[in-house]
Amino acid sequence: MRAVVRALVAVPVVVVASLGSLSVVAPTAGAAPCLDCPGDPPPSYDHVATTTISKPSNVALSISPGALTCASGTTSCTIQDDKVTAVPSWPATGWTTYTLSITSPQPGYTAFWTGCDNVSGAQCTVANNQQSRSVSLSLADVTAPSTPVLNAPDKVGAATAITASSSDTTNGAVLYVWTVDGSPLSFTGTGISLAAYDAGAHTVSVQAKDAAGNVSAAATKTVTLDKSTSLAVGDTPAVTRQDFPWSFTPDSDVPNDAAHRSCDIDGLGWGACTGATSWLVPTSGLDEGSHVLSVRATDDVGNVATIARTVVVDRTAPVVQITSGPAEGASVTTSAIALTFSVSDANPGSITCRFDAVSAPCGTSPNNLTVGQHAFAVTATDKAGNATTVTRHFSVARTRTSLTAHPSKARTAKGHRVTLVARVSPSAATGTVTFKQSTKVLCRGAVRTGVAHCATGTALARGLHRVRATYAGSSRYLPASASTSFRIV
Repeated sequence: MRAVVRALVAVPVVVVASLGSLSVVAPTAGAAPCLDCPGDPPPSYDHVATTTISKPSNVALSISPGALTCASGTTSCTIQDDKVTAVPSWPATGWTTYTLSITSPQPGYTAFWTGCDNVSGAQCTVANNQQSRSVSLSLADVTAPSTPVLNAPDKVGAATAITASSSDTTNGAVLYVWTVDGSPLSFTGTGISLAAYDAGAHTVSVQAKDAAGNVSAAATKTVTLDKSTSLAVGDTPAVTRQDFPWSFTPDSDVPNDAAHRSCDIDGLGWGACTGATSWLVPTSGLDEGSHVLSVRATDDVGNVATIARTVVVDRTAPVVQITSGPAEGASVTTSAIALTFSVSDANPGSITCRFDAVSAPCGTSPNNLTVGQHAFAVTATDKAGNATTVTRHFSVARTRTSLTAHPSKARTAKGHRVTLVARVSPSAATGTVTFKQSTKVLCRGAVRTGVAHCATGTALARGLHRVRATYAGSSRYLPASASTSFRIV
């Protein structure tokens, strides 16, 4: 709106009044100035009405009638009207009434007018009928933000973010007023967690608050806080030489996918297990030695349970040596032998022995060997299942014997019995000695402690009798024979 400047001078003028402007017609050239000169028109008086408008700089106004504007970027505008009368008194009527309308409304703000003749909503009506009057516009935010949308699942974990979102009509920043179980929190951000609270049910409430202090209605929800999950595992071998299954049982709220059920070896990185409740541990691809196996379960709200076990991978079989006894393939003549052995292994397990393919105690040696082939086997199996068997083969031969024979008397009277004696060496030999004269058996005697004796009949003729003593042998002793003689007189 243009300001109009009026000046009153003592010269005849013609004033043309128009809305918001003033036209001045200059006097005739060469005329002498005078007051109340004869023939002058009647005197006239110019009255100027001014209304000053104050407003926020970010608001634009339209002013009607006249299609006038009060642009944004300014804080005040002026409306001026003039009126020419023939009398000096201020005109009481005939002034223009203006309607002031906001053309750049500020969302969320309410208009407050002062100095208006009438206010209707955001419009102000004012008559520009005074030499100076003022109209003032101010904006105030009296609208609360929208009720927050509370983003909280029914079940939450310690790390779950409970968030809220709200909007304000002024598009300004919104703070959030949180309460948990009726107790206010000092935090005013968009999200909270319940990590500091005990597991169980909690009531969460939130309101939105704008910069003007307007507070929204509350959004409320009761949630269940879950702060733990469980994981059970099956047994693992202390030592192994091959892949093995390791069973595990997570809580029912652990999703069945690699992100929530994962396995790891030696901290090299979590990956998918081979099954939902079992992991085929790939120890065949590991170096020998100790390894840490881990299973991890993460439930649907982020609670984590981890269990680790240490397993030793061993693919080296025990070292077994037979340290005493017959050499491999040797032949012995004794019925009792001493067999000893040694076992060396990093993870010793069990030892079994077999003699002639029959299970036998490992701590004893055979002492009643029969003649023939024999085999002694030692098997050592470590804790990983690696096994070594060492077998010693040998044979037992019958023992050579020697025999001596003699009569108890060199001469025996006819009609009497003759006692014949045989001695077998070694004295451990058992069996029978037979005494013959040519093909005739005189008598037989059992060998006891190396001695056999028997008595002949009484019908022997007089004379020299030559006798052959024969030891028949046994399963362990070879036969032997010897000659002797006696005389019947």
